[in-house]
Amino acid sequence: MKSTDDVLQLSNIFGLQVCEPGLVLVGFVFSVVWQLLDASLDDEGLLELTPEKKSMWLSVSQDMEIDNPNSSGEKRTEQHERLCKVNTTMAIEIIGEFLQDKLTSRILYLARRNMPPHWGVFIQRLRLLAAKSGALRNSKQITSEVLLQLTSDTRRVLSIKCKTISQQECHAVINSGSLMSSSRECHGATRSALWLPIDLFLEDAMDGSQVAATGAADVLTGLVKALQAVNSTTWCDAFLGLWITALRLVQRERDSSEGPVPRLDTCLCMLLSITTLAVANIIEEEEGEFLDDNESSPTNQRKELRAPRKCRKGLVSSLQMLGDYDALLAPPQAVRSVANQAAAKAIMLISGLTVGNGYSESISMNDMPLNCSGNMRHLIVEACIARNLLDTSAYLWPGYVNTRGNMPRSPPSQMPGWSSLMKGSPLTPSLTSTLVATPASSLVEIEKIYEIAINGSDEEKIAAATVLCGASLVRGWSIQEHTVLFIVRLLSPPVPADYSGTDSHLIQFAPFLNVLLVGISPVDCVQILSLHGLVGFIFKNHIFFFRLHNIHLSVRHV
Repeated sequence: MKSTDDVLQLSNIFGLQVCEPGLVLVGFVFSVVWQLLDASLDDEGLLELTPEKKSMWLSVSQDMEIDNPNSSGEKRTEQHERLCKVNTTMAIEIIGEFLQDKLTSRILYLARRNMPPHWGVFIQRLRLLAAKSGALRNSKQITSEVLLQLTSDTRRVLSIKCKTISQQECHAVINSGSLMSSSRECHGATRSALWLPIDLFLEDAMDGSQVAATGAADVLTGLVKALQAVNSTTWCDAFLGLWITALRLVQRERDSSEGPVPRLDTCLCMLLSITTLAVANIIEEEEGEFLDDNESSPTNQRKELRAPRKCRKGLVSSLQMLGDYDALLAPPQAVRSVANQAAAKAIMLISGLTVGNGYSESISMNDMPLNCSGNMRHLIVEACIARNLLDTSAYLWPGYVNTRGNMPRSPPSQMPGWSSLMKGSPLTPSLTSTLVATPASSLVEIEKIYEIAINGSDEEKIAAATVLCGASLVRGWSIQEHTVLFIVRLLSPPVPADYSGTDSHLIQFAPFLNVLLVGISPVDCVQILSLHGLVGFIFKNHIFFFRLHNIHLSVRHV
């Protein structure tokens, strides 16, 4: 950003007293839109109607000759004029895109708020364009009325499509200080305004009115990294703000009476799967660069380089500090037993028990000490451990478990659920029912079911498809992205090697595909698929539209 400012002299042009990345970014976006505006006015000879009669961006104007001198003629001139008109119209439409886009419209709002003299000149020229431009009248994408509407509100410049962004929310960002400078002056809970863009993103992702082409984890990764850099905060603060924001999302939904369809499972997916994946992306990126540096460092320096980097240390610190937010950590009733099991797992390890999953699956809460209770932090920590972001030393954090009471020492003789499946038990109806109700805890377990769905008998395939669309899809947070990917793969089975029929080979898979489609049809499941960026993938590959037609499935199953 400093290099950008050095080249473009944005600080001098806009009179910025301090050259900070956030300020330069706002100046850069504002300058791009302004240059498009002045270029459009210049193309149509409208700059002469402005008070300055010229553009500060077009002080050096040169004609560019791109035609062969020998190819001049009336036809070439007409083509050149037509291209000029198309180019001007395109520039005006791009201005409209900047004003309507959710991100750039907010940046331009900051320009209006922090650069009022320059914004006033900009608006005068925009209104002149709206009133006099012939290219604007020829545009099929934007009208003068829409262009003026996007800038007529004296309080904000926001996309007319951005219905989830309120005036109060935008002012909360602005009132936290002048762009990023306030980040050095506010501490603790008062810093929550710095992470408001995350709050807005999570709400937009939960809206469900649009199918995102990109997985929410990837978008959230970039957003957190950008905010951490622009706000100049530690990674501990960045991750703490992320956890608190995601927890608030869950708390808003836990007792919600809005709408006919509950969204709690989608909110939990956002907190325990999407948010954890975003954190993993950030840590892996930093440590990937770290390993590259390590390879090129002298041997005597590598021991120091192996120490945890800032991101992972920040994650640990943020989760330790999260324990102070008791009100946010109270689990919704629907996942209280799961939170208690997470706390029980920590107590068992502290008590010296080193048994497998079968033991933790079978133990009853009646066997636990009376004062053992889990909360949302226990679930977050378990999600992080499952993704190798933490290890079980987290169980020893002060206050993480509130008891070290005696635990039953004898594992059960009959291993239930997933442990039984991994030991080779057949996929009987009773076992299937248990697996549908109990999410898988590891990738190897869900891979086992996927293998059965591909290679098992017809009955086993249907049972495996039922299991995949059960609790592992909805609440298997540590393996959720793998589950949705396996389901998408199964929706498009390959042509069998021995198939010789004339009809679609999918007809013979109709009962199997029907189980999958019915299983992912609940609104929460569709939204979970969308958060992981796979709903668009399904439609892109024509599974729903073309292949379902061939196997005569009812539209209501979709």
